[in-house]
Amino acid sequence: MYKGTFGQRVIRATHPLIVVAGERVLGSFSTLEAAERFIARQGSYSALILRHHGQSWVMAEDRPIPPLRHGSRSGLGRENGFQALGLRDAPLISRLQESLQNYPHITYQAGMHYLEIPAQTRNGFRVWFRERAGRYTIGFEKWHEEFTNAASAFNFFVFGLSRACRLKVLSCGGVDYKWQVQRRLDRRWVAVSESGMAFFPFWRKKMERFLQNDIIKPP
Repeated sequence: MYKGTFGQRVIRATHPLIVVAGERVLGSFSTLEAAERFIARQGSYSALILRHHGQSWVMAEDRPIPPLRHGSRSGLGRENGFQALGLRDAPLISRLQESLQNYPHITYQAGMHYLEIPAQTRNGFRVWFRERAGRYTIGFEKWHEEFTNAASAFNFFVFGLSRACRLKVLSCGGVDYKWQVQRRLDRRWVAVSESGMAFFPFWRKKMERFLQNDIIKPP
């Protein structure tokens, strides 16, 4: 039996991986692949995969987010998901650019291995992507995380463009030093990941602000 906390909840499960949606635990799984297949069958945008770590449940590596759908206002993915985009057959950055052509209102900059969508509003945040030697880095402002799975990287990139995601930014004396990625679960915001600077003017006044994009509408 695996027991740990996620947010303010204590969750018990028979396997080290669980799928949750809002306040509900949908299932417990022994492998990441089994959990991904379950989410695909459910078609739930709000589902998350958590893994047991010490006394807590944390986001699983290469955390998948069900792809948003093409052909509507919902997102960049096609109805059949990541594989229908042909992402296995072309560089991921090429497929991101191809998908963004469906949204002419989005301004972005792209190079051979780098793509960046600047904040589109005053309260939005920069979303960027870098591809190098089969590894994919997704960044929100100065927060970033590396993925080895192209599908997960694609879906997390899309996640950052939607209102399902927000970025908590902490600063001291006007210097940003910590960025926390949060995800909306029902009426609560749950921390997904964070990164920060080791050196900052900690003796100065601390402030926090929240940034959020509203570029892609979740289904």
